[in-house]
Amino acid sequence: MEVLIETQLREWCRLEEGVDTLTLTMLESAAIDVIEHQLNGRIRPYVDEEGATVTPLISESIKHAISVYVGAHFNDRDGAVDEAMRAVTRLCAVHRNYCL
Repeated sequence: MEVLIETQLREWCRLEEGVDTLTLTMLESAAIDVIEHQLNGRIRPYVDEEGATVTPLISESIKHAISVYVGAHFNDRDGAVDEAMRAVTRLCAVHRNYCL
């Protein structure tokens, strides 16, 4: 897992240990891609121009957005997740970085 602890996502999705680990990892990565795009910023650790590793602080609302995304896509693999995506967008709204 990248940003959340695997046990947090397992608890959110109500999964037992060792069940669908690859699916959870894939969905978390996809959630982070979507959220970074919405925020116009990074939430994964990255290397800056000086070569230092930067680990952004992740707010609880961003962790919640990741969990909502993962849970919705895990439980509804047909893709009817409009309400969940609106919730993700609302949870991210306060953290958006706008470029002018």
